[in-house]
Amino acid sequence: MASEPEQNVDETNTGTEAEGTRTLSLEESLDIGSQSGGDTEKSVGTIRGKIDKFGVAMGTGRRKTSVARIRLKDGNGKFIVNGRELNEYFPSIRDQVAAKGPLKATDMLGKVDVQVKVVAVV
Repeated sequence: MASEPEQNVDETNTGTEAEGTRTLSLEESLDIGSQSGGDTEKSVGTIRGKIDKFGVAMGTGRRKTSVARIRLKDGNGKFIVNGRELNEYFPSIRDQVAAKGPLKATDMLGKVDVQVKVVAVV
């Protein structure tokens, strides 16, 4: 019978958490669902989409009847949506930040050019 390794976890009840629950550390929260068994190495995700022979990554997103096709390539951060600049297509700063969010989270903002074509069927 193998025993579980002891984890150093703060289980104090601060009043905001229900009794019997605990707060996960950042490392633990990133390991949820991984097969590594708690190793500190980061697992590599599945690459989805396609990369052509010119190094352009292509992907597709769908919601209801809309389809968005995206192309990413090395560049200087140009962001084009349906042939228009991002700030022209999305005049709201909130929408611009939402569109750039994944690039900022992966530290690719300003390093790749993004071209998006969105089609909505009514």
